[in-house]
Amino acid sequence: MKGLHRLKEAWNKAVFCYTVTKDLSSFLSLIWFTKLYRLRKKSTIDKSYQENYFSISLAAFPGKKIFLRTYAGDIDIFYEIFFTEIYKLDEISDDVVVIDAGANVGFAALYFLNKMSNATVYCIEPDPDNFIFLQKNLKAEIKSGQIKTVLAGLSDKDGFMNLQTNGLKYNASLVKTPSKNSIEVNTYTVETFLKKHVPGRVNIFKIDIEGAEESIFASDISWLKKIDAMLIEFHSEKIQKMCFEKLLLQNFYFEPQIKRENTDVFMFRKKQERTQ
Repeated sequence: MKGLHRLKEAWNKAVFCYTVTKDLSSFLSLIWFTKLYRLRKKSTIDKSYQENYFSISLAAFPGKKIFLRTYAGDIDIFYEIFFTEIYKLDEISDDVVVIDAGANVGFAALYFLNKMSNATVYCIEPDPDNFIFLQKNLKAEIKSGQIKTVLAGLSDKDGFMNLQTNGLKYNASLVKTPSKNSIEVNTYTVETFLKKHVPGRVNIFKIDIEGAEESIFASDISWLKKIDAMLIEFHSEKIQKMCFEKLLLQNFYFEPQIKRENTDVFMFRKKQERTQ
């Protein structure tokens, strides 16, 4: 039964790769480098390999090259976002303001733009290596002004913290104590980030910040009054329980979505106030 399930999953991914890519070269590249990554992932990945990358063209973005690092975890994120659709939304307006906190290399931002072509997306990412590929992948959208990028992390204070690398590039986390595997990065509170970079309301606030959601929800959360909906990936049951409680007290409700039932991403929307 497990073998049949794996075969079906492999077939579904192959079909996905064929439909999502624009040409045969991109399709074959995605299949080939996915296989290479899976084989090497079973053993320890030498960090020197994380600089290797390849490019593909997607059917949804003609004329655009998407860059993925072969061994840094970008391939995992690509499938999570475009195949599993962990950020799938129901009945969302096209002309919206989105914050992408923990933007990584820009795949979530591209997913949002594919679903909401007139969206304005504010990407915040603390890892300088990820930020380089974020800018490469979103070059045209940054130039047009549709996407804004900020090299920083979100925390409970403005200033600087240490970004601790934990193997793959999508799971670096903010820590207070420096180590040989950490670098110093700029941080903002959510309130400061909104004041400096995002005028007006935020329609969707996506948060995937490797546990730092605990600190921002444990501190001042008055910024929630400016947010209409949130997509949050929680990194422990303790954090999830605390954030659920605070969001419910701030007039948000949890919105189940079948496409996200097997992920740690949760959708919250603000209740509409009744008019007299």
